[in-house]
Amino acid sequence: MVGWGAIVYMWGGYVGITPLLFGSIMLAIAFGLVFVWLFYPTKLFRKKLDSEN
Repeated sequence: MVGWGAIVYMWGGYVGITPLLFGSIMLAIAFGLVFVWLFYPTKLFRKKLDSEN
């Protein structure tokens, strides 16, 4: 937890709480996009395979 806190602090927490909140929101959006990008195509691909069979 200390390392993560240091990363967040260095990434903009030193200015105040607003950059920290903004950074965490941006991180959450980025993780969500990566998650969708990784798993949504596999769902579509499986659906396509199922419809072909």
